[in-house]
Amino acid sequence: MADLLNTAQKRTVLGHPAVLHSDRTIAIWRQDSVVPDDAALLSVAEKVLPTIPGWGNG
Repeated sequence: MADLLNTAQKRTVLGHPAVLHSDRTIAIWRQDSVVPDDAALLSVAEKVLPTIPGWGNG
């Protein structure tokens, strides 16, 4: 997936491979049209992903 998105960054989140893509397309989710902060996105992912059933089994 990272190869398809110019601004995507390969990352690891909680030991799993991940792709971080915070570009202008995500700004449609915000009223101020600002791209989300990468650190904030990763922080949310680290809190939410472990709550998904089966996440730790991957």
